[in-house]
Formats: sequence, C-alpha cells, structure tokens
Amino acid sequence: MSERLRELTTKESKGGKILVFADGEYLFSLEPVYWYSLDLRDGDEVPDETFEALRTESERRRAADSALRVLTSRSHSRAELKMKLRRKYCADAVEYAIERCEEMGFIDDAAYAREKAEYLRSVKGYAPVRILGELRAAGIDNAIADEALDSLEFSPEDEIPRIIERKYRGADLSDEKTRRRIVSALQRMGYSASDIFAAISAFDDCGDEF
Repeated sequence: MSERLRELTTKESKGGKILVFADGEYLFSLEPVYWYSLDLRDGDEVPDETFEALRTESERRRAADSALRVLTSRSHSRAELKMKLRRKYCADAVEYAIERCEEMGFIDDAAYAREKAEYLRSVKGYAPVRILGELRAAGIDNAIADEALDSLEFSPEDEIPRIIERKYRGADLSDEKTRRRIVSALQRMGYSASDIFAAISAFDDCGDEF
C-alpha cells in the first residue's frame, strides 16, 4: 500500500507566522526562522508523518521560547517552570523546553534554592522550618533544600528581635491581645514557641516596648 501524500502549502499571517496547510486544510503555524530552515516548499507532496514532525518541532520551539520568557522575568525552579509550561504545552514539548533551558544554564535548582532561602530569611524574616517548606513547595529536592539552609547564617536570638523592632515598634507588650497577635505571627513565620518567648522575655527584662 503506497504512503498517503498531501500537498503542503503555506501562508504568512498578519503576525508574521507561517500558516501550514495540507491539501488546503489549515493544520498549525510555524516560526518563520524555522520554516525557512527546512528543505520544503509550497506544492511539495509530503506524508502525514512529515506534518506531524513539523507540528511536534513547532510546539517544542514555542515551549522553549515561552520558558525563556518566563525565566527572564525571574528565576524558577525546574518544577515551577514545568508546572507553568504544562498549562499550555504537551508533555513532550515541556520536557524539550526544560532540557534546553538547563543546557543553556538558565535552570539551576541549587542556585535558585540558595537565592530563595536568603531572600526568605533576610526580607521575609522566615525561620528555617518555614523556608524549608517554601523550598519544597517550589519543587526543590530535599537534599538541595537542606544544602540551601546550611548555607544560611541564622540565629533566632538575632532574627526575632530584629523582626519585632521592624514590624512592631511602639506596640504595647503589656497588652495581652497584642502579645498573642505577635506570637501567632512569629509562629507562622516558622519560629518555635520557646524562641519567641525567650525574645519577649528579653524585651520584658529591658522594660522596652515593642
């Protein structure tokens, strides 16, 4: 049985994309740079597998371009980027895009974890347990997350007073409702009750207000 052949024709869209047709039926679009790199011309008769190969390569390239645009806005972990790409592209295209970004050095989970851990400590004021949870939520491997935490210089005795001074300056420590609110906030940030109350006691001993 002879292989089915279909006539390939193209048309340039207003946006500059190359629209691909088989026997007059629109199939998909290609980037011009990719289309002109091919040894194909309008009027060629090609098998369906050629059209499918073009479709696959087109989606892979679009996924890779999308991944690079995402990464130029901010760093992402491998898992975060994959999740975003899966909303729009098939699994094959996503894996291709991820691999391309890794080859170019745009995805580095270890570096991402260190940067995120330091940001969460210095800007958000989070304790290690909360930082670890955030890294895991971003899809960071446990071993990489642990290494990122080990790279931090962290002391609850220093961090908690700094947070209190920054966020609650002027607060009345003698007010029980205010005290409970502050304790709850610090616990959500990952600090243990013992560390929190030790810091509060230090303020009480100094006779200071928050």
